Amino acid sequence: MPAQIVDSSETLNAEEIKARAESIMEDLKKYADQAEENRRLCKESVELIKNNGLLRTIQSKSCGGHELPFRSYIDVLSAVGEGCSATAWVLGVWHAHSWMMGHFPEQAQRDVYTDNPDTFVSAVIGPRGKAVKQSDGSYILNGSWPFGSAKPLVVIAIRLSNKLSNF
Repeated sequence: MPAQIVDSSETLNAEEIKARAESIMEDLKKYADQAEENRRLCKESVELIKNNGLLRTIQSKSCGGHELPFRSYIDVLSAVGEGCSATAWVLGVWHAHSWMMGHFPEQAQRDVYTDNPDTFVSAVIGPRGKAVKQSDGSYILNGSWPFGSAKPLVVIAIRLSNKLSNF
């Protein structure tokens, strides 16, 4: 792995983030076959992304990200994809979800990023479940979400119903 690690409070510019992505291409190539065989990213690849600040490319500055333009997003994914296409795919998904978190209420953003701006966020945005409001004001959630590309946080889309129901 490259020796330099980006501190989570450090903000990179477009040239720096592209250079960081290019600097890990060869290392990612070492793990590409293993990722393909295991059908998931290797821990080493994830650490390379995180340690080089790539996870926060388009994440808003208010959430600890670099808040770079779409061009930087493409540059980072292109460089990472030269090393491992699976890693580029998953990173692109993570980017989209961290960008999406920037549109949530401020309290939700603080809850997710205050302790760790490098929090992996996954989202399943096709509503595959339903939340039904109960008489006490709580909701019962029922549904099936077949996958998510990160942990510890997964954002899921649901249909809200104000009808009182036991399902």
